[in-house]
Amino acid sequence: IRENEGSNARNSTSSFVLGGTILPNSLGSLNAALKSQTVNLQWKTFNEVNTAYFEIERKGTAEASFISIGKVNPSGFASSSKTYEYADAGVLTGNRYQYRVKMVNKNGSYYYTNVALISIGGKNFNVSIYPNPAANSANISISNPDGGKITIHLFDGLGKRLATLQGADATSQLIPLPVNQLQSGTYWVEVNTGINKKTLRLVVAK
Repeated sequence: IRENEGSNARNSTSSFVLGGTILPNSLGSLNAALKSQTVNLQWKTFNEVNTAYFEIERKGTAEASFISIGKVNPSGFASSSKTYEYADAGVLTGNRYQYRVKMVNKNGSYYYTNVALISIGGKNFNVSIYPNPAANSANISISNPDGGKITIHLFDGLGKRLATLQGADATSQLIPLPVNQLQSGTYWVEVNTGINKKTLRLVVAK
């Protein structure tokens, strides 16, 4: 049996992604967002062939290990990408939860996604980037108690806008940044909710 845990980071409310190795090409990273006391998980597969099922696992603040909280059946053979979702409404304010998805193949082998960490609570708008400095991947963690759509602008050191990203309508979420497309240097990330705005420095060191 093969066990692999992915990297990539994607939410007090805040989220981080933990892990160390590379996900298989057929399994994308796990994203988590909090809305109305429900944690919404989303992940993708690519060129899916022999998946038996996806098992969603969670570990709470006081729990020593991950426990299974649900399963999602595969869509079957897919020659392109396929998006899967799972909603966890069994979370409590003031707790921190770690999530991961276990992709089990029909031959018994399995892989884990990255681990997404989300804290339930917090009344202030907050933005952080993890890791920073970054080499190949970075993620922006956003706590937005007021909810609503989020717009993110990425600027180079001279103020030229390089990319614009749109966040979900959620009170807590983690959004990946296209660091692998950037050269080493200093960049600026602006997060704007229409009510709050924050600009953070991002250092890319390859």
